[in-house]
Amino acid sequence: MWVGFMMFWILTLVLTLLWGCDDSSDLENQKVKDVILTSASGESCQGSCDSLPGKDKKCDKCQPSKESVEIVKSKEISEKEEMDKLYWQYTKNVHDKFGDLYVVPNIGLEMLWVQPGSFKREKKQEKHIYLGFYLGKYEVSQVQWEAVMRQNPSRFKGPDRPVEQISWEDAVTFCEKLTQVEIFAGRLPNGVSYQLPNNVEWEYACRAGTSSLFSWGDSPATKFANYDDGDPSGETRKVNSYSPNPWGFFNMHGNCWEFCSDISDANSLFRFARGGSWSDGSDFMSSAYRYQIQRDSNYNNLGIRLALKVSK
Repeated sequence: MWVGFMMFWILTLVLTLLWGCDDSSDLENQKVKDVILTSASGESCQGSCDSLPGKDKKCDKCQPSKESVEIVKSKEISEKEEMDKLYWQYTKNVHDKFGDLYVVPNIGLEMLWVQPGSFKREKKQEKHIYLGFYLGKYEVSQVQWEAVMRQNPSRFKGPDRPVEQISWEDAVTFCEKLTQVEIFAGRLPNGVSYQLPNNVEWEYACRAGTSSLFSWGDSPATKFANYDDGDPSGETRKVNSYSPNPWGFFNMHGNCWEFCSDISDANSLFRFARGGSWSDGSDFMSSAYRYQIQRDSNYNNLGIRLALKVSK
């Protein structure tokens, strides 16, 4: 009986010590929380809140301390800077290799180098381009499309006319196939691919340093574009028709709408198209006008312009 009594007290002592260790650990954890969490007045919450930075739940008094927020922000900025350096290095490698004019082998597609910069829309919204990229000097022609896709869906046939009656998915497939061919041939540096330009890149190249409605001024002009209320042709014209904009790009206004890569709605059903077309009036072909169109649309006034840029 005496032995049993002693065993009971020994077991009680052990459990007490264990509980004491757990309490100590909890106390240390709470001290950490009290250091990180402070009230709006800068005073410690003294364990009144069990949330930590990054959690959704907070008490009314607590918020992450200035120090902890600065640490998180500093880390995020550092990671972004590293990624930007990496992307810029990829971009520099491409430009060093290809120069200001690059002609895609086998299909003869000319691409011009576009330097980083910024532009302002009519409403004075400033947009920035942080990485240089290549953009097609012309719209993708039917002969270039056929060389990659082995078919020509266009209504207005002609090897030097823009390819049309293609969907956004078709355009992405074209970019992917061309990228695969060029990578296999060892002609593309690592980290870059053929893509559609995004909405801001397209407008930056279209404006070409201008702030007017069109790259040539504020009034429509038939010598610069194929559009419906100017000199209506009722069809597309060759990709090298009309005069280029100040940076050397042809038909950024009129001829064919050009798909961009951007999603323009919450359900990802629509994409942006830019530039207007042969079947639309001058109001639709301004540098700033953005047209939202379903990604599976394939009209005879829809085409593409190719970009070569960093794969993100």
